[in-house]
Amino acid sequence: MIKIYGSGDSLIVVEGDINKEFEATEEEHYVSLSNGMLIKFSFDDAVWKITVEQEDDNDWTIEPAEEQQDVVSDVFVLDEDCVDWVMFGILAKA
Repeated sequence: MIKIYGSGDSLIVVEGDINKEFEATEEEHYVSLSNGMLIKFSFDDAVWKITVEQEDDNDWTIEPAEEQQDVVSDVFVLDEDCVDWVMFGILAKA
């Protein structure tokens, strides 16, 4: 299982089968998973919003921040054990 979410205003956290924190210094960030998924993180109005840009056939959910108490981030959850690595990045500015 993997959970990915934003923490504070400058971290993206990966928990579960892989544990890693990424420093998030831009408005938009991307996390790529070894199973082919691409997840976009946007920090707006003090809340991390998550959008799945490219998905796969595994079961995943996004728990919206609005439905959680005292949380400042959506939470991406992938229940299956199908991820060997994660990559973090930003888009190059034109």
